[in-house]
Amino acid sequence: LTMKVSEEVVMPRISIRVLAYSESGEKLGDETFFLTLKIPPVGPLPPKREWISRDYVLKLLRERKLRAIYGVRSKEVGDLIILSHVITCPAKVSLVIEVERVADVYEATAKFTMENLLLDKISQVQGTIASIPKMGDSRVVIEVRFDKPLSVDEVEKSIELKELPDNVELEAEYEVEESE
Repeated sequence: LTMKVSEEVVMPRISIRVLAYSESGEKLGDETFFLTLKIPPVGPLPPKREWISRDYVLKLLRERKLRAIYGVRSKEVGDLIILSHVITCPAKVSLVIEVERVADVYEATAKFTMENLLLDKISQVQGTIASIPKMGDSRVVIEVRFDKPLSVDEVEKSIELKELPDNVELEAEYEVEESE
């Protein structure tokens, strides 16, 4: 049984009465079924919070849909220095570098982890951080967390978005339209 429900229906539960007759006209059955509808909420959808590209954040800013930014992340160790120069708000850095095949030995691995380092202290460990990936095949995750979420007004004062490397992602909260 297929039933098309018009958009005007506002009841979450609809009763459907099905009558069955034979070819000769004899009544074979009479049963009522209930169809439960999922009615979308009325009003705006809740904001979405996720990691998105720098270019998408710029688009959301232009469209006035951006609500806040919580942090920045990258998978390139070289981005760390750039991030420390273009982000001017108080923030802390977490960095994980995993190195495999240290000195071309397949079994040799190393892991460098740094948590809650103030962003303005990055220059003091810059040489050490830059040399670690040279030991072997590395995977890098840099995450900069702002001490407090940046509102739209604060974003333009605290981050030079256009100066961020293309490959970074920002954790952003933004307004969602129904088609998204």
